[in-house]
Formats: sequence, structure tokens, C-alpha cells
Amino acid sequence: PPDSPVGPRAWQSACRSAFRRAHVVKAFNTLSAFALQQGDVRGSKEIPISSDNARARRLVSELVRNMGLHPVDFGALRAAREIEEIPFSFFREWKVAGYVALLVFFLFYLLLFMRRQICPNLDSTDGWNWNRFQTFPLKNGMLAFALSGTVMLLLCYVPGTIAGYLQLYRGTKYSTFPSWLDRWLKSRKQMGLLALFMGSLHGCMAVFTQIDEGMAEPARWSQQLFIALGIVLLGVLGVLGVSSLPSVSAGLTWREFSFLQRYLGWASVLLVTGHAFFKGYTKLLVPRFECVVLASETQIIVFLCFLTVLLKVPLLIPCVHSRLMKVRRGYERMPNGSPA
Repeated sequence: PPDSPVGPRAWQSACRSAFRRAHVVKAFNTLSAFALQQGDVRGSKEIPISSDNARARRLVSELVRNMGLHPVDFGALRAAREIEEIPFSFFREWKVAGYVALLVFFLFYLLLFMRRQICPNLDSTDGWNWNRFQTFPLKNGMLAFALSGTVMLLLCYVPGTIAGYLQLYRGTKYSTFPSWLDRWLKSRKQMGLLALFMGSLHGCMAVFTQIDEGMAEPARWSQQLFIALGIVLLGVLGVLGVSSLPSVSAGLTWREFSFLQRYLGWASVLLVTGHAFFKGYTKLLVPRFECVVLASETQIIVFLCFLTVLLKVPLLIPCVHSRLMKVRRGYERMPNGSPA
């Protein structure tokens, strides 16, 4: 165990000394004995396995498969310490996405507070109006969740685009990505689920805000389109979120899973772009700098949405796309420019 005074190497040596003819295999540390006894395995069914003997790893992997679980090869026995720490980790894979989401939400909330509560009072000649602060808990929160959720959604698909450009430039899919890009790529699932979470909160708050304010007259076509795109977007995000769950994705083929995450994912990017555009397209080109140099939230989010889409467009050109798909299927360009 992690708090044991005996280190992992000492345990391995003790096992080797006691069973000289046996091959030590580390496995099943991520499942409780109670779950194995009851046969009620919930959560992740992945079983990390490590051993210095490849044949022993294969035998234990086959045993794991026969139990209806999924073996994950961690390589040599030196990975035993890492396997032991897995049950005691606390949202380890969510740290990057969580910190980014908190930072983005805080920045947008601060922007909204400055633009909607502070700046109008500073620019006003009638003195300080405290009534402007009555809407900041719900309405500012609603908009902040919408803006930060949009950014988190965009952050799910920007790294894949960057990776595509790198693969085209290098002419191979086998070279490693920079560490920052690798961590970003590995955090996409968590960022997507946080985008769904923030979008859901935005939708709930928007309903209560609309009920509170009422609708004196029928919405214009742009307002109706804005609402319709938002509803469809939330539904698409729900499908993406559910399909990313291990219990659901296990029932999908790789082609089906890839189709959902790639095409529905980019459909959600287009939907959120339209949703943001029709929210305030009449104000996009209007100067919105008040009291301090702060662009409006609509200008910022529409710019980010269009930038994300424009980054992807060159990769969709038929000749470029076919080249990228060729690289991702294993094609390699040699240093002299000839294919491998």
C-alpha cells in the first residue's frame, strides 16, 4: 500500500525471493476485494497489469478478459507503484480541464461585472445606481456559464486541428507531440463534459431569467433562431457526453465512436458559432469600449468561434484532407521527401 514503510522495490524483491520460479505480475489493485467477491464491478473496468515477463502479462490479461474486464498493459514491473496509486488519485485527469474552466469562468464573470455593473456607473452622470447590481447573481452567472462553456467546447477541438497541422508538417503520425499539446489532447474529454455541464447550467438559468423578465412581444426571427440553435446544441452536447462514457462507448465500434465525436463534435462547434452570432450580430461591428478598454462578450466569443472554424477549414480542402488521412493511416514521408 502507498503508506507502507516498505517500498515497492522491497515488495518485488520479497516476492521474487519467496517464489524464485514464479513471475511476479501486478494486477487487480484498482478493484476492491468486495467488488470481485460480489461480482458487482462498477465504474471503470480497466485493469492495469505490469510484469517483467511478457508471457505472464499475456496470461493475466487473458484471465482479465475472461472476467469481463479490460486489461491495460503498463509494461514492466517498475510501473507497480503507479498502479498502486491509481485508487488513491483524486480527479487526477480532471485537473487541467478543471483549472482552465475555473479560470475562464472567472475572467468572463469579471468582464461581465465590469461591463454591466461598474462601467455604466462610472460613465453615468446621474451618480451611482445600485439597482444595476440586482441582476449580477443570476444574469451574469447565466452569461458567464454560456461564454465559458463555449470556450471549453472550442478547446476540445482546437488541439486536434493543431495536431493535424503538425502531422502534415512532419509527414508522419509516429512522432511525439509537444508535452503541452499532448496534455491538452488528453484533457479533451473532461473539457467536453465541463462544456456540457456549463451549457446545462446556462440553459436552466436562461429559462428562469426569461420567466422573470417575461416576453412582451413575439421574438424576432434572429432571436428565435438563436434559441433554436441553443436547444439543438444542448441536445448534441448531451449525445456527445453520453457516448463518451465507458459503459456506452464500449458498445460502439471505433468507427461509430469516431463518427460521433468528430462529426457531431464539429457540428456542435458550428451550432455554438451560430448561437453566438445570432445573439448579437447587430452589435458585432459597433464599438463597445466603455470606461476601460473592454470588448463586449459577444465580440470576444464570436471572434473565438470563427477563429476555431477558420483554423479547421484548410484541413478540409480535398487535397490537404486526403494527405492528412494518408498520414494518419501510417504513411510516412522520408527526410528526402520520398514516401516510406
